[in-house]
Amino acid sequence: MAVVNESHAHGGPSYDISGAITATLGLVTPVYGITKAGTEGWTNPVTLIYFVVAIVLLVAFVVIEARTRNPLLPLCVVVDRNRGGSFRTIVLDRWQTLRHVRVVALLLHRRCKDTQP
Repeated sequence: MAVVNESHAHGGPSYDISGAITATLGLVTPVYGITKAGTEGWTNPVTLIYFVVAIVLLVAFVVIEARTRNPLLPLCVVVDRNRGGSFRTIVLDRWQTLRHVRVVALLLHRRCKDTQP
């Protein structure tokens, strides 16, 4: 019977806290911008500031990931032709799904609105 010995990583564990924080804030901030746009309008300065902050945070995330020793998302994964292409395909697929959900919701809203007394 073969036995596999347990392996240990060399050195202590290292977490990419700054990358996790900038990625989380960079992805959550546009949600607040979209929410604000629904009530205040797309040209409202506060709405635009949310989107600018999101772009700055996501650029900071890329810079942090390029410089850190143990990145949360190694940039070589995104740049790799096969993996990067599959990530882009997944993102585009989810985007299409959201578009379809939006269209169905609008059509149902219109249909329910037309049938009310």
